[in-house]
Amino acid sequence: LILWDNILFKPLNKRLTCICLDLIKRERNNELIDSQLIGDMQNYRYLQRSSIDELMTDSQEIEINNTFKLMNDSMTNIQVPILNTHQKTFEQGYLSDTETFCRSESIDYLKDNHIADYLKKVDSRLKEEIHRGQLYLHKSTLPDLIAICENVLIKEHLDDIYDRWKPLLSNENHEDLIRLFKYVGRISNENRFTSETENYICQQGLESIQKISKQIVFSYIEDKDIFEKFYWKMLAQRFVHQASVNDEHEVLMVQKLKEASGSTYTVKLEQMCKDIHTSKTLLDEFRNWCKINTIDKTFDFSIMVLTTSVWPFSVPSTIKIPIQVSTYQMIILLLFNESPEYTVEQIQDETQIELDLLIKILCLLLKEKIFICTDLSIEGQNKIEEENIKINFVIKLNFDYKSATIRRNLNLPIKSLEQKETEETNRTIDKDRALIIQAAIVRIMKIKQTLNHQSLIAEVMEHLSLQFKPQPPTIKKCVDILIEKEYLGRVPNEKGVYSYLP
Repeated sequence: LILWDNILFKPLNKRLTCICLDLIKRERNNELIDSQLIGDMQNYRYLQRSSIDELMTDSQEIEINNTFKLMNDSMTNIQVPILNTHQKTFEQGYLSDTETFCRSESIDYLKDNHIADYLKKVDSRLKEEIHRGQLYLHKSTLPDLIAICENVLIKEHLDDIYDRWKPLLSNENHEDLIRLFKYVGRISNENRFTSETENYICQQGLESIQKISKQIVFSYIEDKDIFEKFYWKMLAQRFVHQASVNDEHEVLMVQKLKEASGSTYTVKLEQMCKDIHTSKTLLDEFRNWCKINTIDKTFDFSIMVLTTSVWPFSVPSTIKIPIQVSTYQMIILLLFNESPEYTVEQIQDETQIELDLLIKILCLLLKEKIFICTDLSIEGQNKIEEENIKINFVIKLNFDYKSATIRRNLNLPIKSLEQKETEETNRTIDKDRALIIQAAIVRIMKIKQTLNHQSLIAEVMEHLSLQFKPQPPTIKKCVDILIEKEYLGRVPNEKGVYSYLP
């Protein structure tokens, strides 16, 4: 080993290193070389180290190592295993050349090509360098080679890659994204790509849900007119009671309904959204005015300026309201600001609330001890029933009223009112549908002139399918009404055939 080191290795080491590295450089530039020649040189350089390792037993390796430990300091400079010398000479030069080549190639390629093509180039370059390293380097050097390549090809260009990678995400180029995250994921403390992807997925998910809700759920609603009526009322309640989570979401939903069913379907809903926006603007302007004029002693309040014709809140003209409020209970309570007691008849006269409804409200207020009625028997006061309240009974305000809680739920009668409102809404829907069906029948008959009963039913159902699904008995009633109004007539001697009367 000493003779080999002095006579062959040291004199030829530098020259062999330059020859090998030059051949590898030519190979990287796509020139054909004799790769076996480099392999033979490597075997010469470290005495076929891999073959020796395979042939040497554990006991032989221990014996050699122990022998060299006994050598003096000058002898140990030869360094066994010779792999250390090999790493200091050839492999360090190899890694340095690899870094220089990859840096130069990556700068030029990234400047002139799309990011997706660059990622493919990185993939192919890494595979090529790993294969070359397996041929020319010791296996222990491969991790260093891979780390250098990834650092030069990815980490050094990370900011440029980040600026140009978003089209891959928006176009959902899955293969390119897999390549990107395979390499970016190995870089510590690099979270920009992951965060951007998570935000994109969340946004796409929300848009998909909105799209599905518009295109699928709403399209399966047959009675869209009923949906519109109840949505109109519920939207109004959310706005007035400030129960909406986000007004912008309400506006977005109205826009989706408009896209699905047209502007006529959402004209009231759109105006309601505008009213709420106007009300908030006015309130903000008032508060700013108070601030500018240093008016500090202002009470906190909220106003809403609503267009009468588009909101579902209508007070019957026969009701006399002392102060405009939103509930019947408050109407009655405000009445007691003028006098501490009234008869049931007087309350009814002052408010013009229907007697049955009035007694229900009074029963609740009596049960809650807000009102008292001395005309009731002791048993009647303990168990207040509607049938026990007479029109001449005196209702008094209870000045000794005390509540153990800060808030009391007085909305129990509202449930019956809501039921009544629901029934009224359904009746309104039925009336509106009858008029819509009659108009459809007239339009169809004006075009067809004559039709039998079954054909007319089918035509009307198809004509109104986008709004609601009319029932044949309802269509029959509308036909009879139109016959009475002389819009249609029955064809003589032809059973079940109608004709249009001009």
